[in-house]
Parts: sequence; C-alpha cells; structure tokens
Amino acid sequence: MTPPDAAQHNPDPNYCAALIARSGLDTPAIAKLFAISARSLRAYKDTGPNGLPMPYLVQFGLENLPKAKT
Repeated sequence: MTPPDAAQHNPDPNYCAALIARSGLDTPAIAKLFAISARSLRAYKDTGPNGLPMPYLVQFGLENLPKAKT
C-alpha cells in the first residue's frame, strides 16, 4: 500500500465509479466498509448537478481495496 498523498486527489466522478467497479463490491458494501452512507457514495459517482466531489480519504480507501478477480 502506498502512503496517502493528497496531491494525488482526483474527485472526478468517473474515476470514483471506475474505482468502485474495479473493487467488485456494490455501493452498499463499500459504504458500510467506509462508514459512510450509500447515498453519499452515489453522489460521488454522480456527474450531474447533484454530484459531490469525492473526498481524498474515500479515494485513497477505494484505491487500496483489493481488486476484484476477473
């Protein structure tokens, strides 16, 4: 695992969606792991006006989840 580096922050909703897809877990499971609401996690993936920027700590956590086996 790489150490956290906030200079690598990428709040892009498409990046968030890609990290979630890569994990192989569904939104509720990831939300539970990170102790955040599934609604917030969906907002981080939303490219529309209801979207929220993904916090760096969520990004870091998603980046360090094991990748799903394909």
